[in-house]
Amino acid sequence: MTSHIKFGIPKAEWIEKSIDEARTDPVGLWQIVKNGRHGFGLAGSELESFVTDHIVGLMRSGAQPISGDKDSASGWRLAINAGDDPQKFAESVVEEWKHAQVDPDVDSVWFAFPTAWMS
Repeated sequence: MTSHIKFGIPKAEWIEKSIDEARTDPVGLWQIVKNGRHGFGLAGSELESFVTDHIVGLMRSGAQPISGDKDSASGWRLAINAGDDPQKFAESVVEEWKHAQVDPDVDSVWFAFPTAWMS
């Protein structure tokens, strides 16, 4: 089992902490990728699996994909219709990221519970 290089936290526990964070503060795809790559030292298919598992965990727990919207009162809006299969959605996000051939930035998709982004 891989643990965070700096904090020694296992991947599964890291994802759970991210889910808790998304209850009060959006979690960006860029943060997920950065933590997988630099925090856990992952690359290639291991990084893709980490990102997929992270997105699936967030969404199965109730987090929604959102993006910034300066015209919205909350500053956020639902990013896209995620459908009802978190696994398929996560795989499509990873495929888009791979196709772009650059790591996501703050303008990419974020994940948060409605109480965090609709207030």
